[in-house]
Amino acid sequence: MTSAALPDLLKWSVQNSEASRQNADVPIAAPPSEGLAALLGFHVGSDAERMADNLLIVKNAAGDIGLEDRIKAFEDFRMLVEKLDNANNLPNIQQYKGGPRGLWTPLLEQLNSEDVEIRSLAASCCHAAVQNDIKAQEKLLTVGGIPTLVQLATTDPNKDVRKRAIRALNSTAQNYQPALDDIIAHLPDTHKPKDKIDAADADSLLSWRTALESQLT
Repeated sequence: MTSAALPDLLKWSVQNSEASRQNADVPIAAPPSEGLAALLGFHVGSDAERMADNLLIVKNAAGDIGLEDRIKAFEDFRMLVEKLDNANNLPNIQQYKGGPRGLWTPLLEQLNSEDVEIRSLAASCCHAAVQNDIKAQEKLLTVGGIPTLVQLATTDPNKDVRKRAIRALNSTAQNYQPALDDIIAHLPDTHKPKDKIDAADADSLLSWRTALESQLT
């Protein structure tokens, strides 16, 4: 990710090695932080850059990245998207240099991953992004993420994936009636609530979520 910084680190190493050989009393300068981070496998950059890089790793378009590394990248992405500013910035972040802007689409694509761990983390990231954030709730609705989350919540063969999808839906619906209405519209008849639910009524939402979770087997 920061391989361009490695030559600077090499230059620092050569210069300080020569200086130490010529005069042991010469203080050694600190290594360039970006080059050192690249050598150690850390990414130095803004949160936006890290989020975009993490999703590229998760997507693994070339198919040459192991599942463990993809999971680590997704976990880092989740921690970043928990920050309100980062969640609100998802629509504006460039996916890669010269590429389209917006990270919601590549994030939601992972809800359909063949890997259980990736589907689970994708749902968890949606949950993290929309918590107490009306802008993110609106965006998840407009980009069409609700139907896929509903499908995961009601039909995914993995219990953990279903549970995390339910949490994401619940957070999307809190105090935001349009999202709740869309969720209910996409629920299968066997999961639809009998009575109308008010998104601003915490007790009603809790009852609805509990009813969904009670069907987890």
